[in-house]
Amino acid sequence: MARQALYRAYRPRRFQDVVGQDAVVAVLRESIRRQQLTHAYLLTGPRGTGKTSLARILATAATCDAPDDGEPCGHCPSCQAAQSGGHLDIIEIDGASNRGIDDVRDLREKVLYAPAVGRRKVYIVDEIHMMTEPAFNAFLKTLEEPPPHVVFIFATTAPQKLPITVLSRCQRFEVRRLPVPLIQRHLQWIVEQEGAIAETAALLRIAEASDGGMRDAESLLDQVMAGGAVTDARVTEVLGGLDDSRLTGLIRALLAGDVPALLAAAHDAYQAGADALQLLREVAVRLQDVWVGQTVGDAASELAQTRTRQVQDVLPAQADWFSAIERLAEAESRLRGAFPAQLVVELALVRAAGALREDRRAADIAVPPTPAAERVRPGLAPAPTSPAPRPAAADRSATARSAAPRTPPMPADASGERPEVGRFRRAVDRLRKSRPMTAALLVGATVNRRADGLHVQVPNVFSRHVLTQDVATGHFASMVAAVHEEWGEAIAVVVDDVVAADPPAAVHQTTASTAGDARDEAVRRTRALFGDQVVVSVATGSGRVAATAGPAGTDAPEGDGRQDDGQDHEGGASDGI
Repeated sequence: MARQALYRAYRPRRFQDVVGQDAVVAVLRESIRRQQLTHAYLLTGPRGTGKTSLARILATAATCDAPDDGEPCGHCPSCQAAQSGGHLDIIEIDGASNRGIDDVRDLREKVLYAPAVGRRKVYIVDEIHMMTEPAFNAFLKTLEEPPPHVVFIFATTAPQKLPITVLSRCQRFEVRRLPVPLIQRHLQWIVEQEGAIAETAALLRIAEASDGGMRDAESLLDQVMAGGAVTDARVTEVLGGLDDSRLTGLIRALLAGDVPALLAAAHDAYQAGADALQLLREVAVRLQDVWVGQTVGDAASELAQTRTRQVQDVLPAQADWFSAIERLAEAESRLRGAFPAQLVVELALVRAAGALREDRRAADIAVPPTPAAERVRPGLAPAPTSPAPRPAAADRSATARSAAPRTPPMPADASGERPEVGRFRRAVDRLRKSRPMTAALLVGATVNRRADGLHVQVPNVFSRHVLTQDVATGHFASMVAAVHEEWGEAIAVVVDDVVAADPPAAVHQTTASTAGDARDEAVRRTRALFGDQVVVSVATGSGRVAATAGPAGTDAPEGDGRQDDGQDHEGGASDGI
């Protein structure tokens, strides 16, 4: 007799055996306890998270003769028939194989018959999103008003493919991915039940590779156990990645910016038989853990804190974590081409190391940004005023030389730090405990207190976009609340770009050495517009060239009929030449 796979042998048979879906289990148990079952349920979520298991437990409890506190008793003939898969009133249908309108017509006829042995007839339809549109339309009336003895339980990994008319007729339950520590503990329990031996690091690697799916984790554990003891080296062979010691060494070289050591570690990984795709993913996950551990500190998970401590001595003070992980993501897409995989991985690692060493902070936090670069959220800072009239060209250089910040910088404290900098740092520290991801977006940010409020310069483009554009996440509102709490008043908060200084005023003027070229170009363009049979007169003044035209045989006016006062006259024809 063939050995039964672990994911089948340890499939939960009662609600209390389901791992990590407490919210869904609580509602379904209460429905059984009160005997208030509805006619249609929809279970959605990623693969391997327990949708079909929940559907079978619910069907068993719905047909049980004497449910025990919302659980199937497991002893009555109905429960025993359900556990053996031979219950006449529990019908499982594969939506991918029975997806046509003829299959729905056959189902509509069968639901009219009374249950064979129990009180209810339960239909479990797996992957219902595979049904065709005509089949859905033919099924709607039966789904809306089924016979009183019928219960439908649907399961799908793609609820967005279901018509809204089907979604609105079902009670929907979201079955979520499982966290890594929970999967690891369950795998440890299975190993103990099987009487096997497993290393903690090996079970952790399996839990991380399962991507939140318990079935994938159990299948991978079954594969590793077939070769004997569950060790980290054995898991590495199965996954095609790196063992923990080699991966830690590679991450240390990456964080330290040691390119020779990094390339040597990557070469050693390939010599050990590491898969390129798996290597990139493991490095990205490890970088994510270190980033979170460094950013949020004690609020991070135990795993993230442990991995951060392993590389604490080589962590850069300021790093562009977003860019580094983006380099790895870009390399993953390139692996699908014909370019050598080893070279793709090595280039990505070197580029990620370079991004981690970059310091994108503003050079001087005391210099206020230009008004054109300001990003102001509505309702939280004064609206920008209309632009002032442009000064005369002759006065621009003098204005640029005499320009000063609108608000003088606040005096520094005894440590040489301006008061608003210390206050903002304390506000960010407060966010690390309540909103760690918001604090992560403010890494490298600088502040400046001005008359219209507190200006925050965020150097990272992605972080600035999330703060100012993605209102649903609430990051900006959380930052404003922390600032208000620290300052003790409703101070306006403005998020600015980090921009370069204005170009010198001299670039806006035409020098004497180029006046002749500008005059010739003005004459050429004027004749090209009005024809050669015109009289063209040219007037220059204050670094400015103007040309006017009159009909042939007439006296052209002096200049443009106006005294050249050295100002830019908006809208005049001469401005367009």
